[in-house]
Amino acid sequence: MKRLRSMRLSVFSFAMTLVGVVGFAQAQTAFPTKPITVVIPYPAGGSPDIGMRFLQQKFSEAIGAPVVLLNKPGASGMVGMAFVANAEPDGYTLAATTSSSITVVQIGSAKVPYNTTDFVPLGNYAVDVSTLIVAKDSPFANFDALVAAAKSRPGALNFGTPGAGTLSSLNLSSVKDGLGLDIMEVPFPGTPQVMTNILGKQIDGGAAAFSSFAGAVEDGRLRSLVVAGHKRLAKFPDIPTLAEKGLKDGGLNLNLGLFAPKGTPEAVVQKLQQAIKKAAADPTVVASIEKAGMVAEFEEPDDVVKSLEREHAGVVVLGQKLKRVK
Repeated sequence: MKRLRSMRLSVFSFAMTLVGVVGFAQAQTAFPTKPITVVIPYPAGGSPDIGMRFLQQKFSEAIGAPVVLLNKPGASGMVGMAFVANAEPDGYTLAATTSSSITVVQIGSAKVPYNTTDFVPLGNYAVDVSTLIVAKDSPFANFDALVAAAKSRPGALNFGTPGAGTLSSLNLSSVKDGLGLDIMEVPFPGTPQVMTNILGKQIDGGAAAFSSFAGAVEDGRLRSLVVAGHKRLAKFPDIPTLAEKGLKDGGLNLNLGLFAPKGTPEAVVQKLQQAIKKAAADPTVVASIEKAGMVAEFEEPDDVVKSLEREHAGVVVLGQKLKRVK
């Protein structure tokens, strides 16, 4: 009897140990167990905000937890990105941003509170082309008219941008430098303020991501003079590209994606990557992105790393040419 009781105790002890090991393993891999906060480092209404709101529900369904969006604008995206870089790397705080908040700010600002290596890419899900925009009753009926006016009246025109360190700002500088134009840049806190000031006639036009203006272009309140890239938008085929207008590099565009802080566990990163890829492929998400004037295009994390490296190298060269960096 004593031997039988001892055997039973040993079996019970082994079982409890096994349960503890399994429980510990499950605790280690259980993700998510609470809501995920996605920080958007720009004001509401900009393309990172618009794109993430299209993705929010399907991402939540794919990951199996509520997804809360938090706008933390400021300093050309640096406030929100610094917040995510310093967050606990557990997968519960992510950044929904553009590549420019990681690459362009490195050459556009004197001191950036994070490095390009402080984030883990989870995947890009859309491309938002850059545009130069004016009011519907602007004297500039097309891009050629703008170029002619800028050359005949150097320094007289002013165009707004969503921040001095943004990709839109650098794109405007690229256009000015490439075509020999003297247009004054007026930086604003975000794209919505650019639109408000264009409509209010405080500025002659603006440079920003196309999606933020797509609705106003479609209903006739604004006129897009040109878009960046080498291919016209399918939904707006009448708008010429910068490549067509003589800018060899075609200008700069925004890649929209999600990022986690460096140090996030690999198992968590993989779950997030799979969920984002699934959400981005949903037909309703794709349709919403395309309707907003963006291009629905998923880019795998490894490719995002390569894209960031290429973009960073490119903007450094452009920044040196424009004397933005030493």
